[in-house]
Amino acid sequence: MPNRMLIADDTPEKLRVMHRAVLSAHPRGTLIDVATSAKQALQMIAAHGRDYDHALIDFDFPREDRNGEDIVRALRQRNSRAFIDCVTARPL
Repeated sequence: MPNRMLIADDTPEKLRVMHRAVLSAHPRGTLIDVATSAKQALQMIAAHGRDYDHALIDFDFPREDRNGEDIVRALRQRNSRAFIDCVTARPL
């Protein structure tokens, strides 16, 4: 079974950069699901959460009532072994 990865970010430019980075770093045949909102990411996790090997998630979704923490929590409830990277453009 091929690897499956989730990428979630609400900024199209960052999504393109993240997608390109993933394509260059992961083996050919990796299935990549791209979510443009936290809500969409949560729907994908509900449908495929056990299948994800890796997730690359923006932690801030300022125009939504859900955020990266909600996405991580949902993924962990369905798949405790997935490797999760969280990113943010917000200064810390």
